[in-house]
Amino acid sequence: MKTNARKDRIRKRMYKKQAGLCWICGETMAISKSQAGKPRYASFDHLLPKADGGSNVQSNIRLAHQQCNNMRGTIPAVNVVAVLQLPQTESCTQVKP
Repeated sequence: MKTNARKDRIRKRMYKKQAGLCWICGETMAISKSQAGKPRYASFDHLLPKADGGSNVQSNIRLAHQQCNNMRGTIPAVNVVAVLQLPQTESCTQVKP
């Protein structure tokens, strides 16, 4: 990802594609810049983590709450919900990391 303006455009496009929902917990995300850095903010999450050789290509990126993304760390995408064990009725923003 290069410029902030480009990231913002990609974030908005992905937000719309994901219907505003975090790919990890399924709860609504915020994309307002005033929410940046807060738990419900829509952050870029790499399906194959960059630490494991993943890249910034759009097919490798989904939006997730900042807190979901932080809790996930480098857990593989196929195992993320099972490993984090998020209850069906509890979103990531209600769970302390």
